[in-house]
Amino acid sequence: MTTGTALSGAWAGPRPWHPAPAPPRPSGRKVPDAVTLLRLVLAYCLGQRSLRSTAAWAAAAGFADISNVGLLYRLRRCGDWLALLVGHVPANHAPKLGHSLPRRRPGAG
Repeated sequence: MTTGTALSGAWAGPRPWHPAPAPPRPSGRKVPDAVTLLRLVLAYCLGQRSLRSTAAWAAAAGFADISNVGLLYRLRRCGDWLALLVGHVPANHAPKLGHSLPRRRPGAG
């Protein structure tokens, strides 16, 4: 009995392995709008939190479901947008330059 004849009909050789398909990603944006992005930027920059804790805070508050890496990506890409926002601050809200505080005389107290 030869090996080739005994297995010829029972086994057709190794089958190619295919991994299970990945689950579908949820549709929609993780940061829904510009107001939420600005809130995240300010929370990270002014709140003295890490990226991870800022992302966790946003998820706990319920306004953004984002990872710390996703937040980093968005922070890196929003510099021009922030400059545009700051550039549109009306001139009457900006501090006046040239006005100084009254000078105090030395020894006055």
